[in-house]
Amino acid sequence: MAYFEWTDEAVEKLRSLWPTGLSCFQIALQLGPGCTKNAVIGKSHRLGLPAHGDKPRLRSVRPSAPVAGHATRPASQRRHKPRKWPRKPFPGEPAPIAAAPPPPRPRSSRKLPVKPTLLELVEDSCRWPIGDPGTPDFHFCGQQREIKAYCLEHAQRAFQRRIST
Repeated sequence: MAYFEWTDEAVEKLRSLWPTGLSCFQIALQLGPGCTKNAVIGKSHRLGLPAHGDKPRLRSVRPSAPVAGHATRPASQRRHKPRKWPRKPFPGEPAPIAAAPPPPRPRSSRKLPVKPTLLELVEDSCRWPIGDPGTPDFHFCGQQREIKAYCLEHAQRAFQRRIST
């Protein structure tokens, strides 16, 4: 497939046609054979031309009140429930009392080897891989699982807190 050659004349014609409101496909047709819509889009990005062709999209308008004859589900039967974010206390208001941490899960009575393999892990074992899987020394952490599939130390390494701005 032959590529369109961007000559100085073609670049100037693109710069002059860009603000006219023509679509990228229409500009490509005016630039001549071999020029495609994607070639125009790519060159406009490389030239740093302003955004082009973004027409405001129609948004669906929801009625503010239920339409007569339409049955609405009660909040308890909705599929997606709104997430309740913790409210920040107002200045001078006492901070809310933190909930007590959940009781520790009972540990399995089964003893794990020092370097457990995947087949030797029990249900509440940390599944953090240690070492290279291609070596015979490869094993898993095996400590008691705290958060998802990991012990507390490995969960802190695996997951990061979201910082809201």
